[in-house]
Amino acid sequence: MKKLAGYCQQKLSGPGLLLRHEQQQWYIRPADIALQTDIPATAAAAYAVGRSANPLTNLWENLTSAFSGHPLAVTAAYDEHKLQQLLARTEQQLNRPSRDASCTLLDNGKIKIEPEVTGLQFKSESFAATLRPELLALNFSQVIDLPVEPEAPEITSADLQSVDTVISSYSTRFNRFNFNRSENIRIGAEKLSQTLLRPGQLFSFNETVGQRVAAAGYREAPAIIDGETVPDIGGGICQGSSTLYNAMLLAGLEATERAVHFYPSTYVPIGFDATVADNLLDFKFKNSFSRNIYIMASAGGGYLTVYLLGNHEDRPADAFSLHSTIDKTIPPDTTIKYSPALRPGSSRLEDSGSNGYIVSAYRIKLHNGQEVDRELLHQDQYSPRNRILLVGGN
Repeated sequence: MKKLAGYCQQKLSGPGLLLRHEQQQWYIRPADIALQTDIPATAAAAYAVGRSANPLTNLWENLTSAFSGHPLAVTAAYDEHKLQQLLARTEQQLNRPSRDASCTLLDNGKIKIEPEVTGLQFKSESFAATLRPELLALNFSQVIDLPVEPEAPEITSADLQSVDTVISSYSTRFNRFNFNRSENIRIGAEKLSQTLLRPGQLFSFNETVGQRVAAAGYREAPAIIDGETVPDIGGGICQGSSTLYNAMLLAGLEATERAVHFYPSTYVPIGFDATVADNLLDFKFKNSFSRNIYIMASAGGGYLTVYLLGNHEDRPADAFSLHSTIDKTIPPDTTIKYSPALRPGSSRLEDSGSNGYIVSAYRIKLHNGQEVDRELLHQDQYSPRNRILLVGGN
């Protein structure tokens, strides 16, 4: 037994099990995981070799022991929780998320490209299971390269190599003192920004920005639903889709899916809005250019701005402007509500309502400031909002 104890001591001596990844190193020592050997149990297992109840088994074990020896399995145990904690700290030091290459628009109008970062992923829980046999066998005097997987970014510097100019941009204003709505606009702009569209790729506003839910940080703000202005999570997000829609039109691109609001919006000219709703209404367009498009968006100081970046060869030779005409005005109907607070026969206008409109939206091509072409984009119909007249009586 003394010899066995010396054997175990020799196996456990030294700096410990070395884990490494490139230039980084971590040690696992027996004391770190409270590893203990059971010498009496190991000795009993060794004594039992060739002494089972089966004569044939005994003969075989005695013969193999005489000629080649019998493998000795040391009885050992360690604290699994301590090992998991140690490996979790290693994971925390080692892992890093990937980061996409990105564009920054400088004050002088030039575009700076920030290179990508390849991420690293080491899964400590699964590695602990593969390490278990080595620890129980007291194999501490060895070097193990950690199974670290690279995590490739979605956008690389090569993807942005052709991006050298602003194809188009569009800005809209919002009330920065309406805090909930402003926050929704900011979150939407953040999710929209740094989006890459490859040639022929279809852009979906809903897929890019994601569900407008409280868990994503969106707040309750006024929104128009079925013709009624009501509080809704994500209210104001349509300003982002509408701002992008106008930037897209000025770039000479075409929408493949776009819906009009129930009433005209205040932040874009009539006929140039694009409403969205989770799982119901989306705004989509395709990159019909021969090179990548990069979307940037920023919201601050009461302004939301969307930029479409790309290659100078894809920039339209002539400038575009946007114009709409009201083809027909639709007056509102009157809704009568009886109010016991008013004298019989008297009335009071509670809401003056608003007109509805049929509108034609045009994209105008300008050469040296002069109109050379006019493209009818679509014709929209906005509903009137009824007048509400209170009348005295029951």
